[in-house]
Amino acid sequence: MKYSKFFTFTIFCLALLLSGCKPYAHLSQAHFERYNVAETEIEGDEVKAINDIIEPYRIEEEREMNTVIATVPTIMTRQNVESTIGNWVADAMDEYIETNTGETMDLSICNYFGIRITRLAAGDLKVGQIYELMPFDNYLVTMEIDGSTLLQLLEVIASNDGWPVSKQLSMTIADGQIQSATLNGQAIDEGRNYRIGLSDYLANGGSNLSFLKDLPYNNTGVYLRDAFIEIAKKHGVVSAELEGRIKKVNP
Repeated sequence: MKYSKFFTFTIFCLALLLSGCKPYAHLSQAHFERYNVAETEIEGDEVKAINDIIEPYRIEEEREMNTVIATVPTIMTRQNVESTIGNWVADAMDEYIETNTGETMDLSICNYFGIRITRLAAGDLKVGQIYELMPFDNYLVTMEIDGSTLLQLLEVIASNDGWPVSKQLSMTIADGQIQSATLNGQAIDEGRNYRIGLSDYLANGGSNLSFLKDLPYNNTGVYLRDAFIEIAKKHGVVSAELEGRIKKVNP
């Protein structure tokens, strides 16, 4: 195996451990140089020396990723217009923010393809599965937006046949358009402000939310996956029900 591959893997392990083992400490800067060394130039004792460097990190990475943090009682899936994985993710965002910042949230959202797995099997839930669910280094942030902007946001969600949303929302859509929408049973007031939780990717205008990119937001400083790990550990059980948060009807 070429030295460059060993070196890249070493850097990956170091970054993974720094970002994964401690939920509030993250690698802020990294620098490495790649040396192209012919395969025939690395052999024997040199290969063993490289393996000796890598091995402790590989062992620690495997131990961390295989740590059981919760139980999944029944199979969970990701799908439109509403799903059990999506409901759990959005509610976990909501709970993490309210527990750790003291902010009261009106709604938390996640873009559909921000969740990178389509199924969680019943049984033990391991740290590595949360990394598969949310592999990106996206931070959990909060924003205050007016009701008009909130309706714009919900229109994007409707046009995508539904995104994961927290339990406060009840919305009916048809042909990608909003038919009705309430938060906690109340009509959305364009004249008042609402607090929402989302990823910094969305807050910066990703997934067709360009109307958000110039608005201020508060960064919790925590990656979404670390928030999910904390909530999963807190309850010891990861589960959700389909509740009709978003319903699709024929026009």
